[in-house]
Amino acid sequence: MDENKTTEAEEKTVENTPKTKKGKKVKFYDITAENDITYKGPLSYRYLKIIGWALLALACLGTVFGLYSSYIDKSYELPSRILKYGKELSVSMLLIGAFATVLNGRGDYKRVLMTNASIAMGLVLFSYFMYERYIVTLGGAFFGTRENAREVVGLAFAEESSQGFMSFNIFIDLTLCTLVMFFVNYQPKKYFQGKKIILFRMLVLIPFAYEIVSLVLKILASTHKISLSVYIFPFLTTKPPVSFLLFLSIARYFKKTEKKFLKKGKTHEDYEAYLETNHNSLRFSKYLSLKILKYALIDMILAIIMTAVYLTVSGLDLEAEGTNEKAIDMVFAWGIGETVGMIIMIPVLLLFSYTKTHKNRLLDIAVPITGVAVIILIYMDGLFQFGCDFLRTAADKLTSSLG
Repeated sequence: MDENKTTEAEEKTVENTPKTKKGKKVKFYDITAENDITYKGPLSYRYLKIIGWALLALACLGTVFGLYSSYIDKSYELPSRILKYGKELSVSMLLIGAFATVLNGRGDYKRVLMTNASIAMGLVLFSYFMYERYIVTLGGAFFGTRENAREVVGLAFAEESSQGFMSFNIFIDLTLCTLVMFFVNYQPKKYFQGKKIILFRMLVLIPFAYEIVSLVLKILASTHKISLSVYIFPFLTTKPPVSFLLFLSIARYFKKTEKKFLKKGKTHEDYEAYLETNHNSLRFSKYLSLKILKYALIDMILAIIMTAVYLTVSGLDLEAEGTNEKAIDMVFAWGIGETVGMIIMIPVLLLFSYTKTHKNRLLDIAVPITGVAVIILIYMDGLFQFGCDFLRTAADKLTSSLG
């Protein structure tokens, strides 16, 4: 028997753990295609995107139900909460799916960034069209002029029982998170060379500044310190602030992995080859899962602290029934505490492999087109119906007060 050849059992051991002949685990920077593990998650980037778009469509329906719950009928509150629960998951699924296409060579940062930014601006323009064409036009018919209609809408959001704002354009979040990954991981080809690369990396502060400004506006609007224009709503972020930090951590994962490779005397080509292994795909999924648990715990603690602070400074009657629930709802409206819901993603992530690809790319194009079409239909029909019912209810109240 040739001593230079491993037995079939030894080959299987190397392939699946992976380990050396002496039983020692191989360090991740020594993993190659020859000693890679066999496990490859069955879910690809395409499945994550399909799940993400489906959850997003349901969350959009939940947003419409939320309007009914706030201004027309409280019975819509429970279905609204259930459906909107998937909003945070949808953003995460779509972002991880998009990031996977960059890693497996099916896309690039610039393309993903332009796609998300284009859809975000498209939804901004579409929301303006829906507001002016239907809400304001119908309101003008009820209240005499279009200006009166705008005033009624503004007063509705200014009421103490109102949240004070609407945040629904998740593609603002996708654009910001993509910018974070772009500024952390992208290697400029022409500008920002050498030590100037630090200037490029510092541009990551731009999406963070946007996130902070949006959070402050939502807090001030929900506590009725300011009155936000309806035209600002499409630009507000929807993701929990803490989950934004989570995606910064995800972006840094690959940068830190590359640095460790280079420290061990490996080349950039070795690192690129490692990115294509099943070992790194599973390692990345485990890393994501642990980070979700970590940031979910941080967000839960932050939610408790913010609720206590709000109860202290808001002047609410602490002895009154429902005060604690009101404070919790207020904090959750800011996005604090919602990262906890991402724990549901962990089983999906452990079945996910960013290295898994598909031959037919037409489906990759069809998925977002179908998703956008469904969302537009939901908003067009849902907001139109809400506008009719809202104005009818407002007219009834006005008639009753005059009578």
